[in-house]
Amino acid sequence: KQVVSTQSTGGEVGGGFKVAMNILNNGRFGMGACLTGTMRMLIARATDHANNRKQFVSNLREYQGIQQKIARMNLLCYANESMAYMLCGNMDRGAPEYQLEAAISKIFASQSAWDVCDETIQILGGAGFMK
Repeated sequence: KQVVSTQSTGGEVGGGFKVAMNILNNGRFGMGACLTGTMRMLIARATDHANNRKQFVSNLREYQGIQQKIARMNLLCYANESMAYMLCGNMDRGAPEYQLEAAISKIFASQSAWDVCDETIQILGGAGFMK
């Protein structure tokens, strides 16, 4: 068993769990913010492809199925970004409790990014495999 003097602790004795949870909450917040950028890039790629790819006689952008996918992708990105800004505001104001919002933000961002990525792959189709 190691003994650490009170002068060598990074906070209150017995308060390590609280410090660890604050670190995790900050990481959860960062995940939502970073994934917003990822979703924006994916949406830009999918939109560019839909605008330029002709299928049969029309560009992909003319098909309602593609329009619906891009609209849903934008909705998820907007909701995720709004959640990240809300969480930032809580942190900037010094709110003592924002763990729930941080956890929800991380879960929502992860699932949304997966959905946006999946939709982008569907819109791009075999573009990565064809010349």
